[in-house]
Amino acid sequence: MAPALATTITVPPPWGYHYCAYPKDKAIVRRPVDTTLMATITASGRVTRVSLLSSSGDTVFDRAAVACVAKWRYAPLPAKERRAPREQMVRIRFSPNAL
Repeated sequence: MAPALATTITVPPPWGYHYCAYPKDKAIVRRPVDTTLMATITASGRVTRVSLLSSSGDTVFDRAAVACVAKWRYAPLPAKERRAPREQMVRIRFSPNAL
């Protein structure tokens, strides 16, 4: 099973992969499956939009990645740093080794 995500996370760095739960209705793929998303995040830390930047090549994984990131909650920005919603690129990896 994939590692559990915290309910509040800090903005992840633009490098590296983040893991989401492997889709339950998907047979195990013997290699990592990657997808890249763009998340729009409000100053309060809520994700308001998630769009697909780079497909995994499989719609089941793409939809699972979008659904996973849409549930994330980022730490709110300090009052002096609040501005219009920001965008954050997120790379998701589904790995059979994380099961």
